[in-house]
Amino acid sequence: MAETAKTVASGGNSHLLLGAIVLLAALMLYQQLALSQLSASVAAQGQLVSGFSSALTAASAGGSAGGSGKGTGGTDAVAQLAGKVLPTGTPAVYGPELGISYDDPVSGLDILNQYDDLVSGSRGSKRITLSAGTQKRYMAIGTSMACEYCCGADTLILPDGSPACGCAHSGAMRGLAKYLLSKHPEMSDEKILEEVGKWKVLSFPQQMVSKAAVMESKGLSLDYISLASNKYRGIKADSQLDAGGNLPTQVGGC
Repeated sequence: MAETAKTVASGGNSHLLLGAIVLLAALMLYQQLALSQLSASVAAQGQLVSGFSSALTAASAGGSAGGSGKGTGGTDAVAQLAGKVLPTGTPAVYGPELGISYDDPVSGLDILNQYDDLVSGSRGSKRITLSAGTQKRYMAIGTSMACEYCCGADTLILPDGSPACGCAHSGAMRGLAKYLLSKHPEMSDEKILEEVGKWKVLSFPQQMVSKAAVMESKGLSLDYISLASNKYRGIKADSQLDAGGNLPTQVGGC
């Protein structure tokens, strides 16, 4: 009887040991899968930032404000247009205050999203409530711009002033508008809209350079309000201009 009990106990211990081994193997497999997914995510983000950096380098090397950019769509034409429309350096007013740069749009989008109305993690953590008078200015600015290359919305905000799109690009543009209206109300609506437009260009460099090619061929101004606002939203991209190359279609998350 004692020997039988010992055998049963031994069998039970074996089952427990086998279960522990299976559980440990499952945990190790899960960890490997998680690390693999994280590595892939980091690699993809790195490629995106690398592509944007390459675009800026090409623009600096091959493009200048004096170039015509009206070629048949070669690399030189892309570089010239990128040099014209992709802002670089530090924003004069709010750049030093917020610690952001046009040269690092991904980090800039994250920081500007802190001032948006939508709350998720750090996003919306510094949301701003505007006065009635300033809210009217915000409405005028927010209904003049859209994030059509990501979410397809017609404007940044709805008629009641609430966000029209939940993507990070729209959030950053709204956050910047609110920050400037609150901290620098002396800035004109046009100047604020211009700054908002710059971040739209940084978010969608390929589409914006393609649009710039069409506008330039039609003799239209390439100022940031004309380029990025709803003013010429319906203009068709120039299929002859190869705006691909090193220019990413989207910078930052959505």
